[in-house]
Amino acid sequence: MDMVFERRGAGPPLVLLCGAGQRGRAWEPVIGLLAAEREVLVASVRQGDLDATTTALALALRGLRHPHIAGFGFGGLVALEAAERGIVSSAVVIEPSGFGAARRPRAVLRAVRRAFALPGLLLERLVAPPDPVGALPYLAHYGGVRPSPDDGSAFTGDLADVPVTLAWGVRGGLPGPARTARAMLPHVTHLRLPGCGRVPMADAPRMVADVILSATAAAERQRIAVAG
Repeated sequence: MDMVFERRGAGPPLVLLCGAGQRGRAWEPVIGLLAAEREVLVASVRQGDLDATTTALALALRGLRHPHIAGFGFGGLVALEAAERGIVSSAVVIEPSGFGAARRPRAVLRAVRRAFALPGLLLERLVAPPDPVGALPYLAHYGGVRPSPDDGSAFTGDLADVPVTLAWGVRGGLPGPARTARAMLPHVTHLRLPGCGRVPMADAPRMVADVILSATAAAERQRIAVAG
């Protein structure tokens, strides 16, 4: 699996991963704001196996020094995986897939990872079923799949070595997945984006850009302090 980037701007590298099938459109309102201070690399993440996608990302980033990452939707789930593997310096994750209002959030995330590893034909049937409540986009965004006790997922939620920020639109109230994410990852930074819905980049591009730029700048200061 190859990962192709569209590059804009100059400066420390910042990778933007869009949700499945969005081809970077979700990030478009903020790219110019970010590219004023960063070299922005936008990747179209095809919905598929999470481990394979993250491995492809790691290979694509081998030539970059201390890259940062921001992800949305399924791209957010990949960004979390990249942070856990330590292949990025920081991660900002906006409205990520894989967090449902469930009693076992780790099991829910493992189940979502399994869903993204389904064969292509079955995946297509899940993406566009006659019943929209059963659609995979719904499951992916809200984590509404049944946990599987025999899932061997390696994800542990241990992100202490990489600064991670999770941000959620709260127009209409804090969504259930945000509560689950806080319970699963209490040691990362959790932000509410006021006035934003499920695609905060479109609702408040300046706010989203500021969150990303602030988080990456803080991570760079921390890295320099530790190295010094």
